[in-house]
Amino acid sequence: NVIISGVEPVTSINEVSVFPNPASNRASIEVNLAETSDMVIEATDITGKQALKIFDGKMSDGITP
Repeated sequence: NVIISGVEPVTSINEVSVFPNPASNRASIEVNLAETSDMVIEATDITGKQALKIFDGKMSDGITP
């Protein structure tokens, strides 16, 4: 499952796709933003513990693979 969360209300995200879902060794993430935003994308294990920080920075509007 994809969980979208933030300290402030998340309004800039139009769509997030992760495939395959669930993933085991590899996955592709596609984010569609309404506006340029500061983003943090993390992968978590089944308990919700952070397993990997994938992205931490400014992401442009539109579709970003």
